[in-house]
Amino acid sequence: EIDLMDWTSSIDQGKKIQKNIELADQKREQEKSDTNRSSAAEPKKTEPSLSSEEVAGHLMSVLMLPGNDCCADCEASAAFWILLKFGIAVCFECAEIHARLKTSEVRSVHFGTWELGDVMKLRCNGNAKSNGKLEQVISLDFDKPMPRDSASAKEKFIEAKYIKNSFIKPDESPHSPRQQK
Repeated sequence: EIDLMDWTSSIDQGKKIQKNIELADQKREQEKSDTNRSSAAEPKKTEPSLSSEEVAGHLMSVLMLPGNDCCADCEASAAFWILLKFGIAVCFECAEIHARLKTSEVRSVHFGTWELGDVMKLRCNGNAKSNGKLEQVISLDFDKPMPRDSASAKEKFIEAKYIKNSFIKPDESPHSPRQQK
């Protein structure tokens, strides 16, 4: 069961990472507008955003799926941050590391704006399925971090797991010739 203190702490800490994400998004948008000023750009098509009630319902049901009740990387409770690229839930500390390493866009369950495609990605993937792919073979050089491990230990694991694909069987690695057909 998700502890209320963990949830409250996640919201308080989440304000910091959400602000950093928003600032980075604003900077990217400014850079895009600077490069597109000379040419007329087509309006971007977006999926309709879900209402607050629909978001809450869908996200809470996804977070209750087996494996999604804790962080995909360190198994901490209060996994209220989503890695959109992988469709998984992580804790605040791991979300901060992912944002810094730019492994995926990170979005808060409580503060983010959600679209139907985002919620469906979460429903189709989730922690158990993604970890089954990304943690096939954890070498003796690595232990999966635990909630109380240092941020540097978590960062080393996250970099190996998501950037270097160190724990994927060689014939199934995204960089493998079999996958580039």
